[in-house]
Amino acid sequence: MKLVTEQIRLAATDLSNHLACRHVTTLDLQVARGEKRAPDWAAPDLVVIRERGERHERAYLTYLKEEKKLRVENLAEIKDEKELLEETRRLMEQGAEVIAQGAGGRRVVWPAGCLAARREARHEMGLVV
Repeated sequence: MKLVTEQIRLAATDLSNHLACRHVTTLDLQVARGEKRAPDWAAPDLVVIRERGERHERAYLTYLKEEKKLRVENLAEIKDEKELLEETRRLMEQGAEVIAQGAGGRRVVWPAGCLAARREARHEMGLVV
């Protein structure tokens, strides 16, 4: 959970944590708003879970590139929120097939770590995107 341009950005982990313990959401919000310090300690199993998630994402993006022959744009290296929003918007306007780690801004809210894929389907009236 992060506070970005006065908006809370959530990750899938935040939803999972909330379902397990609503109080954790309150604590995380306080940390994101700077009202409380984050704990110095983290559960050791979180390192393993995070690593597995990153490994799964890399494998899935590779699958999309190599097996599905899609052009994948991965924006994970962009740390500046404004730049991330601009690059995501630019790629969407260009019709990018897959955007990993993009941002949605005020009108589109994507969870952190989200993957956006352009979907195409044939319809009797033509191509639907």
